[in-house]
Amino acid sequence: MAASQLAALEGVDSGPRVPGASSGFLYSEGQRLALEALLSKGAEAFQACVQREELRPFLSADEVQGLAAAAEDWTVAKPEPGRMADGAPTADGDAGSLSYWPGQSEQPAPILRLGWPVDSAWKGITRAQLYTQPPGEGQPPLKELVRLEIQAAHKLVAVVMDVFTDPDLLLDLVDAAMRRWVPVYLLLDRQQLPAFLELAQQLGVNPWATENMDVRVVRGCSFQSRWRRQVSGTVREKFVLLDGERVISGSYE
Repeated sequence: MAASQLAALEGVDSGPRVPGASSGFLYSEGQRLALEALLSKGAEAFQACVQREELRPFLSADEVQGLAAAAEDWTVAKPEPGRMADGAPTADGDAGSLSYWPGQSEQPAPILRLGWPVDSAWKGITRAQLYTQPPGEGQPPLKELVRLEIQAAHKLVAVVMDVFTDPDLLLDLVDAAMRRWVPVYLLLDRQQLPAFLELAQQLGVNPWATENMDVRVVRGCSFQSRWRRQVSGTVREKFVLLDGERVISGSYE
């Protein structure tokens, strides 16, 4: 057994530690109370709570304003007898909540109505390639690389995007879905959906009615207060999965 393992078992200090690495450092009841005040009563109540609890500043002015503006009321839906809140049937004799079982979900897995490529064959060694903006010598610009990969896909294109406002990429996806009949999935951030819909309208595209394209929206993690107010985070992801074999992640802005 390694000396560090023996030291851990015997409670011996084996070296320096991260300052504040304790439950009190990872969680602050005072900060939670301040957030409760912000969501229910606004920025002035938040600042008053910060002073009362003698907290160090932990949110910028822009974050305070953004959270206050995004806060909304929430209610708990009462499920019908024998059904979960999402309408799914419950198991006989199961009166507990699936929240206590992280391996399960209270939401059913979404149906991939356009299908998904299934290929269990071994594809060899996984490789990663780094691209930069501006591009390196002999490498294409990042946007050109993404467009070329979308245009070359023949099994599947799945895009996860926080802010989707690029007209060229949207037209490439529509072309892949309708002309080449490649299934296209779009997963977008709920808060940024209006910007995407405005772009689609300008291009004369109806994303909800485009054949062979499935558009869905998601929201980030939600904080729900005891005063029945909640605020949801935003999706911070940009990547595209092509043919179930290649992934491009990053940003070219």
